[in-house]
Amino acid sequence: MEHPTTPPQPDNPQNGTDQPTVPQQSAPGQQPTQQYSTAQYPAHGRPGPQHGAPGPQSTQQYAAHSLPGGPGPGHPAGAPYPAPVGGPAAQTSAQQAAAQPRPVQSQAAGPATTLTLGRSSRTAWRTIIGIVGALALILPVSAMAFTGTSLVGLVHEESTHDLPLEADALAVDVAAATVRVTVGDEFDAPVAHVSHVGQESRSTTPQIEDANGATTLTLEGRDRSADWFPGVAGEETNVEIELPTEYAQELALDVVTRWGFTEVIGEFGSVNAMSEAGAMSLDVIAQDVAVETGAGYIDVTGTMDTLSMESTTGYLETQRVNVSQELTAHTRTGGMDLTLGESAVPVDGISATTTTGMVDVNVPREDRVRGQNVDGYSVDADTNNGTASIDITETKPGDGVVPITASASSGDVYVSYADPQTVYGDPDDDTDAEDEANADAEDDASDVDDPDDV
Repeated sequence: MEHPTTPPQPDNPQNGTDQPTVPQQSAPGQQPTQQYSTAQYPAHGRPGPQHGAPGPQSTQQYAAHSLPGGPGPGHPAGAPYPAPVGGPAAQTSAQQAAAQPRPVQSQAAGPATTLTLGRSSRTAWRTIIGIVGALALILPVSAMAFTGTSLVGLVHEESTHDLPLEADALAVDVAAATVRVTVGDEFDAPVAHVSHVGQESRSTTPQIEDANGATTLTLEGRDRSADWFPGVAGEETNVEIELPTEYAQELALDVVTRWGFTEVIGEFGSVNAMSEAGAMSLDVIAQDVAVETGAGYIDVTGTMDTLSMESTTGYLETQRVNVSQELTAHTRTGGMDLTLGESAVPVDGISATTTTGMVDVNVPREDRVRGQNVDGYSVDADTNNGTASIDITETKPGDGVVPITASASSGDVYVSYADPQTVYGDPDDDTDAEDEANADAEDDASDVDDPDDV
């Protein structure tokens, strides 16, 4: 038998307040039901939800509204959020309880637990290791097989061409190739050897012109970086020029490339080498030498009156170069390491500048210069963002004093003495034995200081 429950009381129109209803206890064996009045929802002005016996429940449509965590179902559209149950005191107690940190509980110390892998896990790891090992073997073999297959289909072409027996100037202009110019007594006549190895056939016959003692050798190409950079297996074009010693001594050599490596060895009247991108190595004796690259590396050694080195992006280096008049080196982005020999120093000055990069200038000691009277060096070293270090004896400008200008907008600048250079067998060098003794002493000291050698 059902027991009646107290219905919700309507709002009191006289004082505008709601009267709460006391919940009634159900009979034994029956789920208690509890009624809530609209006093707990004063903002709504309508009865709260009823919790009663099971049965058909009335349905009410709810509009979706935005919650702090995103959209979702809510209370009836247009109605404000209900006030939290329990009042401000209950809310404060709940917040304080939530803010209290829970004490950290530690388990008592005990024996260490050994972690083991199951049979399935071990099998999975072994499979992964096996796959990685197989790839490590397959990939190199596949690459070698691909390269070998490519090399089988490469085209090999080469040709030899005679140059005019007499010339005052020689200009070499190639699009993309490795250019080597060599001077030697073993060559009887000026000759140009052109070779090409690649996937496609290409003419190896250069265009040779002679006008008023000026010889020009031109070899056209596709003018792309793949002809020089190792992007295509075995793709390469070489131009090798052999010149007799007497032929080249008064020759004005001019080498221009778009892409590639340039190497010049020998004695010339003057040398001018330029490349848009590539490395350049010169070991020459000449009056005037000028080297320029847009992007790459420049290395110069030898003896000359003037030396000019310039690079937009790259590294400049000289190894014991002997310059008797003037040396200038400039790079926009990159560094430079300039080391001068003891046979001659540029009496008109040394200028080493860079926008971004390191500048390192090494000059021989004043008493080590053989062919000139050098009284000292005057140094102007400056950098806007970096360290400027001068490790030589500075002398006021004057006769016999070599001016040095070393600067960098952003980078370190160093000016110091170069290590002594020994020319064994030179009658003008009376310090060979002393240099050798000092070198042996330095080697012995380094062996003692090295803990690996003890």
